[in-house]
Amino acid sequence: CRVGSVKTNLGHSETAAGITGLIKAALCVHHRQLPPSLHFRSPNPSIDFAGLKLQVQTQLEPFPQADAAAVVGVSSFGFGGTNAHAVLGEAPKAKAPARFGAKAPLQLLTLSARSEQALQAQAQQVHQLLSADPRLQLADLCASANQQRSHLGRRLTALAADREQLLAQLEAVSAGSELPLGVETAQASRRPGKLAFLFTGQGSQALGMAQELYGQHPVFREAFDRCTAVLDPLLPKSLKAVLFSSEPEAAELLNQTGFSQPAIFAVGYGLSQLWISWGLRPDLLLGHSVGEVVAAHLAGVFALEDALQLIAARGRLMQALPSGGGMLALLASKAQAEQLMAQVPGLSLAALNGPTNTVVSGPLEAIQSLEQRATADGIKATRLAVSHAFHSPAMAPMLAEFEQLLSQIDFRAPVLPLMSNLTGRLAGPEIASSDYWCDHVIHPVRFAEGIEAAAAQGVSTFIELGARPTLIGMGRQCLSDPELQWWPSLRPGQPDVQQLFSSLAGLYRQGFAIDWKALHRPFPHRRIELPGYPFQRQRYWWSGVQDGASLWLDHIKGSSTAPAAPRPVVEAGRLEPLSLPGGQEQRFQIQLSAQQVLDHRIRSQVVFPAAGFIDLALQALGQSEQPLALRDLNLDQPLRLEDALTPVQLVLGQQLEFHSEGPNGWRNHGRCLAGVSEAPPALSELPAGSGSALNLPSFYGALARFGLSYGPSFRPLTQLVRDGE
Repeated sequence: CRVGSVKTNLGHSETAAGITGLIKAALCVHHRQLPPSLHFRSPNPSIDFAGLKLQVQTQLEPFPQADAAAVVGVSSFGFGGTNAHAVLGEAPKAKAPARFGAKAPLQLLTLSARSEQALQAQAQQVHQLLSADPRLQLADLCASANQQRSHLGRRLTALAADREQLLAQLEAVSAGSELPLGVETAQASRRPGKLAFLFTGQGSQALGMAQELYGQHPVFREAFDRCTAVLDPLLPKSLKAVLFSSEPEAAELLNQTGFSQPAIFAVGYGLSQLWISWGLRPDLLLGHSVGEVVAAHLAGVFALEDALQLIAARGRLMQALPSGGGMLALLASKAQAEQLMAQVPGLSLAALNGPTNTVVSGPLEAIQSLEQRATADGIKATRLAVSHAFHSPAMAPMLAEFEQLLSQIDFRAPVLPLMSNLTGRLAGPEIASSDYWCDHVIHPVRFAEGIEAAAAQGVSTFIELGARPTLIGMGRQCLSDPELQWWPSLRPGQPDVQQLFSSLAGLYRQGFAIDWKALHRPFPHRRIELPGYPFQRQRYWWSGVQDGASLWLDHIKGSSTAPAAPRPVVEAGRLEPLSLPGGQEQRFQIQLSAQQVLDHRIRSQVVFPAAGFIDLALQALGQSEQPLALRDLNLDQPLRLEDALTPVQLVLGQQLEFHSEGPNGWRNHGRCLAGVSEAPPALSELPAGSGSALNLPSFYGALARFGLSYGPSFRPLTQLVRDGE
């Protein structure tokens, strides 16, 4: 055993002897080198070094056993008699990260900073890093940036398919130019609010849905395969063989409810496991019809295998019922639909999807008659592509056999908040029963009430888990709050991973915590060293005082000989320049209140109009003696006004930004660029006598019914003509 001493390097280090010995031992392990004890000449004859199997190290040499792990002990003896001994061992050698294997078809890069200037500087740093090393892999850069950096308030996301696209994106951001395609910035909230999962129902199925995702992401694939392992023995044909087939007959099979219900469940469940793996756990669950089965499983009402047995039996028993039923979607309120239904016997309400979105179910002849009457009354009616009258008494013959199967399921009360389709309220213990799921088959879906109740529970962000954003469209009709956020998982015509990453990026910009390690774990990557944070430095050194003044009093209270002028108060409704030290940008401020734009409301809330932002921007350019030209106006968040004055600032630099001050600090509402991009298109006059004149009061009344209330000062139209049909 080789021995040495830190005293030979530092002398008596008193109370620091232990930690310095630990540092020396750690360096020995790190370098795998044994340093000599300086000034050692001859051993103490009273110590039996040979018998103790000890040897004083007299020269620098490597550890004697090259293949064995390096181990070093540290003994420290305190003056008071306390002795401590620590053993340091070399860490196990980690396997080199894989270089080959599955690769994400798209890369997501996140950058964050304390300010917009620091964010631009960081984009420039990453651009220089990427352009300087042609061998640097995009996956390594994005994985390192996403996992190794602290995530600050001002956030940027960039979606890039290749190196050239990311370089172009970073170059535009660092130059302060217009944000290119795939790049978004936002101020993240420390409390982004509650998150809800929305599970799409029947009618969303499509041949090949989620097929790209199945082939590209192992988390989704494993969850989907867990479902098909239970479902396939219960179906006449493998679900994957039908869903991912290109044969014409496969589309017909998929549209049969015996296949479509299991397919919707498997896709919804797979997407839920993917979102949860990325750290997005729902605070509330809501499904539409078939989608409620997935939501109930995640809420803990029944196990996965029981849920799959339920959905397979539900689809099979419905498919076995005689056909001849139909369903009709009416752009009408519940009251309007019931008035029409009173004229046609045998019809039932199947779904209440919104204020003016009602679905009716019943025999095919009655549905045809209802469609004719609705069209005659000017109500838009759309026949749904179904073979049965779902959510109606026509489903009752299947309930006896369905109830027998349900009796074999182990139900439990939900452990997560779950909205009920039957009541439109939070589900209670009643959902953990056979009676509930039998009633679920024949009673209408109260989606509109459910989504409104979810918002009342504090949900501000919704993710739809399905093949298309059907519920997002219906939800926006029910909830007009512009601050609510809606994110689809998949969208027809959009690559699966691109849509998922786009929504994930939006959730990150909102302020949700993402499990970046889980996101990058399925794909090979290596950790790289990133540039340091580009601190935006500002001088705070005090410049001194006049002769004879008190240094302390002047610093605390200000000079008594030259009192500081009071800060001017900006007059309400008037744009004034602000004189602020430092920086290149110019700032202007105005005080706004609801009294100034009472005629511009959205759902009774006074909102500052987009034309108002343009007017303020032109005023700022005029006061700065710049050309009165604007382009690329982007408004991210509405400016809601109350009776109290709200300070609004305009920052004129590389771009013109709009900010307002509220109880939680300053909020960015949008930006625009100064200058002319290209000549505006010329407006052509409508030939006299063409088209038919529309009634302006009726037009504004229709807008008001949609929540867009324009008072007299916001009704500039003098004539409105419908051109053609």
